[in-house]
Amino acid sequence: MSAPRAVAGRRRWLPTLAVVAVIGHLLALYLPGSDLLPTGPPGLDKVVHVALFAVPTALLIWWTGRRRLVVCAFAVHAVVSELVQGYVIPNRSLEALDMLADVVGIGLAWSVTGRSRSPAA
Repeated sequence: MSAPRAVAGRRRWLPTLAVVAVIGHLLALYLPGSDLLPTGPPGLDKVVHVALFAVPTALLIWWTGRRRLVVCAFAVHAVVSELVQGYVIPNRSLEALDMLADVVGIGLAWSVTGRSRSPAA
């Protein structure tokens, strides 16, 4: 496969990956909590929050090219999701450190996407 064709092939999957990442992001943030789920080692929750915000943010930036808009939307969503978890969703809680981890993930996406228009570029 030639280089331009390989790049085009990767870009074709970008919308699908972005949509799947956003769906996973929303499910992870808005499903009710459960005491039956394992919690893992200390700090794992924060690593998950970083990934939950970094991956969909980066994929949407690469797909749309609207870096500032996507970053601002996810920054607002970081606050809203914690408020919803704290006041609406059963067995979930509002944690300021989760919001901080969310913002770290968004910052990571900002940094990674600043280098190129898409992962294939």
